[in-house]
Formats: sequence, structure tokens, C-alpha cells
Amino acid sequence: MANGVPGRLWALRVAELKEVCRQGGLARSGNKPELQRRIVDVLTTTSFATEARAERIRALIDPSFSAPAAPVPMRGPSLADQLLASGQARQVVVRAPPLENAAPSTSAGRDRCAALDPFLPLVDGSVDVALVLPPRGYARLTVRLEPGWSARDHVVVLRSAIAGASARGIEHRWPLGTQLSVNGTPVAVAQVPQLLDTVSGKFKDRHMDEPLAVPTSLLRTGINEVDLRASDSEPHVLLLALAAPTTVAQLRTSVERDRTLPLDECLARVVNHLGGGDDDFSVGSMRLSLQCTLSHARVTTPARATGCRHLECFDLESYLQCQRVARVPKWKCPTCSAAARPSELVVDSWLLGVLHDPALAGAAVADLQPDGTARPWTTAAGKRKAAAVLDADDDGGGGGGASSGSSGGESSQASSSGSSSQATAAPPREGAEENPICLD
Repeated sequence: MANGVPGRLWALRVAELKEVCRQGGLARSGNKPELQRRIVDVLTTTSFATEARAERIRALIDPSFSAPAAPVPMRGPSLADQLLASGQARQVVVRAPPLENAAPSTSAGRDRCAALDPFLPLVDGSVDVALVLPPRGYARLTVRLEPGWSARDHVVVLRSAIAGASARGIEHRWPLGTQLSVNGTPVAVAQVPQLLDTVSGKFKDRHMDEPLAVPTSLLRTGINEVDLRASDSEPHVLLLALAAPTTVAQLRTSVERDRTLPLDECLARVVNHLGGGDDDFSVGSMRLSLQCTLSHARVTTPARATGCRHLECFDLESYLQCQRVARVPKWKCPTCSAAARPSELVVDSWLLGVLHDPALAGAAVADLQPDGTARPWTTAAGKRKAAAVLDADDDGGGGGGASSGSSGGESSQASSSGSSSQATAAPPREGAEENPICLD
């Protein structure tokens, strides 16, 4: 047990040992001593590749067993020297380099890490970048906190991304097998295990890793050190920095102030979308929803991404709120999935004018005309009824005269019929009184 081997291992039978080997990914052949020796070799070998497997096998043998500290602890200022001297790690640390002088892989990863969370923009001058190289990467990053710094105004964040300009998208990804410590204290990271693709037979990311907001209880005034070990086959860029939290209201105000398009540009886009008055390509009128796809309420501030090709807009406030509460924000248009980070959002001033038009007050749908004007939307039945009324008005009084003449003819025919009926009526009986009312 002193070597990290649970004592219950020696009491297991051959069938139980084979089951442990099967679930632990080990060979199941051999007799009982060979199976025990195979398991002990994994439990007593300290390496990045077998550490996770050893923990899983210990849990299979004895779930209540607590393994002792690793031979190379993740604390103390000499951790980097021990790893580098043993040849287990290679280290490249870049101290906030100028962007034009940084290595291409480092600068590209740094840009992605810096733009990862618009609600936590980085504070200039506090950035430390490290490049973690495979196969057994190690890196140490530092951040300096001045006396009197406030956790209410600033957050120390640690972000990671795959190095290289060819990496797609802006997303956080921890290196596989990440082990982290802050000022010598181990810290767990939110790393979602990969899934096995049964078609290709390869493990794939689930894109659900979360960056780390370093707990304030582990920070101190002055230099703070963050050590990271990993066993990923891909090089990663790490970024440690101070970030200033930004609210939804501040971000919305920034987009409205800096990203509102001119009215002429927005109107030209609408006209071009509807055909631009060209009879050969004009699509006629178009139904445009004035409701937000996310909140299903009427849009207040119409926004869309620069890459959107549709005319519909979502509400800027609702969109930012959804990204704020999401566990892993996607920052994509809810209609077409175009990239829609704050730097890629625009406010449509033409649709903003349509929303404030008194004729469309409270309307959920508008009817767009080829010239870019908007009218209240009416259903097909309502349009047919309105067309019938217009046709009746265009006929003028002629239709009314014929109608009255016909009515007059019908009334005179009815009068003549009444007269003839009175003339041919049967005469009263003899002796009958003129007043037929009986008082008996």
C-alpha cells in the first residue's frame, strides 16, 4: 500500500483480476501472479500516459483506497527544474511578447485566447503566455498582483487553445491529461472527456471545456505562479492574465455606439435583397418577422452578424443575455449560425426605423415592398377582401343604378302581384259582419 497498491489486490481471485485488467485496458492472459504483477507495474509507474489508468484501476480494486502523493509533487518552486532535469518536459515561455515579434503559433493562439470571452476582456500589461509542447508538456506562468487589488474589479483567468493558425474557431481546450496547481495548491479544471467515434475509431473532442477563473483564496499580493503538466500530442498555448468583468449593458452600449450601420447602407441591402426594382429578378413583397428568434418577443434593438445574408434580426439584449448565461457560449447567429461575436455584430438602422414606425406599432410581422418600404402585414383573405372593395369602388354609380332599377322592377312586380291577389280574393260569406271579431 505504501507504493500506491491497494492491499485488497492480493485477495482477488483470478476471475476478478482478469475483470480488473479488462476494464483497465490490460492484457488478461496469464496466471494469478502474472496478472498481479501486470497490475502492480501500472500502479507503481509514474508517467503521464499511465497515471489516469492507474487511478481507474485503483478505483476498480478498492473504491475507498486513497493513493499517496506522487513521487514528483505538484508544489514547490523546484518543480520545473525537476521535470526539465529529468528530461520529462520541454519549456518555452514567452513573457507578454509584442505581437509582431512572437512566433506564429504562439501569436495565433494568443489572439484566440484573448478574444475567448468578451465578458472578461484582458487588462493590458498583465498577460503571460506559455507554449506547452508534447509529448510531456510542462509550463509555468506568472501574474503579478499589486497591493490593494480588488477581486470585485478583476479576475485572474487561465485560458488554453491549440497552437497554430490553422486551428478552427475561437474555443477553449485544455490539453489532455491536464494537471494544474496555483502557488503549489492543486486545482481541478473543467475538462470534459473525449468521446469515441465508432465510425472512425478515433476519440473526438466534445467542445465543452471551460476556462479557469483562478480562485481568489489561492492568490496573493505579488507574484503568483501557475504550473501545468499535460500529456497531449498537440501543442497548446496557455494564457494567464488579469481580466476586467464587463456587464451585458456595457457590451450592448458598446455595440450600439460603435457598430450601428448607416440608414442608406441598410436600405440598399434591403432593396438588393428584394430585387432592386428589376422586373426580371424582383421577388415582390416579402413577409418580415419583427420578433426575436430567442425571446419570441418584439425586437427592441435589431442586430445581426456581418456574415448574415437574411433580413431578419434578433434582439441585441436577448442575444447577449443568452451568451452570458450559457455554459459554453457559441457566439453564432441563431438563424444562420454565422459567427456573431461582439466585434462581428451590427445594428440595422433601417429595421430600427421600421420598429418605431407608428403604422407598425405593436405589429409582429411587416410586409416589405420592393422599394424598401414596410406596411402592416395582412393575410391572403384580407388582401382578397380589400381587392373586392376596391373593385366595387371602381365600378362607380353604374352598378348602383342597375341595381336600383332591378330593385324597382322587382318591387313593382310585387305590387302588381299584390293587386291581382286582392282582386281575385274570395268574397265574404253572406251574413258575415264587417268586423269579424267575436266577443263571445
